[in-house]
Amino acid sequence: MLSFLALSLLSASTAQATDITPTVSAKLGASLFGLGLKASLRPGAKLALWNQEDSLLFGDTFLHGQVILDTTPAYSRLGAGVRFSPIAVFEGGAHYVVCPYFGTFSSVIGFDSPDDDYSDDELDLRIDQGLRGGGFGTRYGVDGSLRGMVGPVIVALTGEYTRWQLTPDDNVVGEYYFEPEMALMLAWNDSLVNLGAVLLYQHVFNDDHKLIAGNYTTTVTVQNTGDNMTRTGLLAVYNWRPEWSALLLVQAYLNDRVYTSPMPPFIGWQVSYSK
Repeated sequence: MLSFLALSLLSASTAQATDITPTVSAKLGASLFGLGLKASLRPGAKLALWNQEDSLLFGDTFLHGQVILDTTPAYSRLGAGVRFSPIAVFEGGAHYVVCPYFGTFSSVIGFDSPDDDYSDDELDLRIDQGLRGGGFGTRYGVDGSLRGMVGPVIVALTGEYTRWQLTPDDNVVGEYYFEPEMALMLAWNDSLVNLGAVLLYQHVFNDDHKLIAGNYTTTVTVQNTGDNMTRTGLLAVYNWRPEWSALLLVQAYLNDRVYTSPMPPFIGWQVSYSK
């Protein structure tokens, strides 16, 4: 969701597509807590729709198909997605990916109860007991965002629904598992609802350099286990060329089973190339 949000916020500064245009997006990200490193590649094609240069609502409308390639030390994702913006203030999308888990780091570790502790110490203990294994799953979902800009102020609301299915290796026991990407407890077949809100200020230095910064609040709820994570804090995106950007996220925990105090915050960064 964060990568999608960053691209949505930057779409107004991206050159408008003419007919069908090849696209590519590459990202390298890291976080202080969670997965560590993550690399993403999105080759695709963008079809311009009813673009009207002088219209605020129809100035950049498109249909965008992408191949999804993600990899981390714990899992990979491979699939396809489509994004659709029929009007400037709305963008929606859908995706389907297959998800092999490698049986490394925190994937896949099973639990008997949705209320079990999955702190780092507990995960390490279960790994030492040989209860970690690989697995193969799928994930599909839909998302959408409403966004507007008044002068230098950007406001956006985002929502995403995803369905997760996972078949673990035989040595993984339990009815639930710790999902390393979301850092939440899921059932083997489960659904997630991810909601977000941003309030940002944009400062343009020149044609190549731009800074967008402000607040990003997000909450994720798991349907079958009831697990929830809510964070709020700083989101900053800096462009030093139209194609290049760097993102910094520093969020305090408002609700989380493991991180019960707002501090230390979640810290993540991402460098992106999009064309």
